[in-house]
Amino acid sequence: MDKSEVLTPKEDFRDWIIDNWEAVEDEIAKSIDKVAHEYSENGENFLIDDSVDSDNLMQEISNNIKQGLLNVIDTYEEKQ
Repeated sequence: MDKSEVLTPKEDFRDWIIDNWEAVEDEIAKSIDKVAHEYSENGENFLIDDSVDSDNLMQEISNNIKQGLLNVIDTYEEKQ
């Protein structure tokens, strides 16, 4: 596809995900570090096979991915 060609929002979003997935992985790693650090600060051990611990981790990762995707969507201009 020629760079001067205008992409549909679907194509642009797909390209963004492909081109920026490393940033998503970085945010997942940051989420894991954040949850582990919070447990450590509270004198607790993070146990991945503990349902509460893994749910806390899943929620943190999920929230960060959702917020990141919403941030990308917010960059789209509405048709007038």
